[in-house]
Amino acid sequence: MIRGILFDYGNTLVRVRDGATVLKEVLADLGHEIDAGDALKGMEAFTQHWHKHYSGLPRGERWTEKIRLDCDKAILQAIGLSRDQDALAREVAQRWDLCERQGPYEDVKPTLEILEKMGLKLGVLSQNPMTGRQLNDDLKTRLIATFFSVVLTSEDAGYDKPDPRFFEIGCKMIKLKNTELWYVGNRYHEDVVGARNAGITPVLVERGRRHRPRDCLAVTGLLSLPSLLKE
Repeated sequence: MIRGILFDYGNTLVRVRDGATVLKEVLADLGHEIDAGDALKGMEAFTQHWHKHYSGLPRGERWTEKIRLDCDKAILQAIGLSRDQDALAREVAQRWDLCERQGPYEDVKPTLEILEKMGLKLGVLSQNPMTGRQLNDDLKTRLIATFFSVVLTSEDAGYDKPDPRFFEIGCKMIKLKNTELWYVGNRYHEDVVGARNAGITPVLVERGRRHRPRDCLAVTGLLSLPSLLKE
């Protein structure tokens, strides 16, 4: 019997747009038009700079405001926006989250309300540079934090998807057996494979039309979950 559901965060509960698109739009809002090629170059510089300087830091210390600003400056340098770099990096950082994370999908809150009434325990288990505390603060701004008794990120757990240990820690935190849980996510390798290897039943969210059969439970939206639980 399923007694709880752990959810992925990005593009399962909340829309998260790709970095190159966000960078292009944020800079355009600040009066700096760049093309798609420069946006990709900037994000590559961001990733390389972070891996070179910060990926070796202890978990939970690898994503701070100072680190964000430093990585944003690496973007600006890579695409040739070196004038007033410190000020521009601060502007980019201030606008980034609002542009990147565009709020929960329309079906999220209604689904969570139904699942809560059904008596299920709910949690969020996300591979994320934020700590669980930071992610919980983000969920509060989206008015859905109260539904979740557990919020865990890879920074807290010390493991990334699809490592089954990541999912096993989630089981312990929500105080349910793996066989009593579903894990709902939007990526096959990270979410389905990882949860399955931890003994949790995976549910793949493919918003919109599915184009091929799956070897797991799959839904096109979260509102299908309550009826799927009753089958």
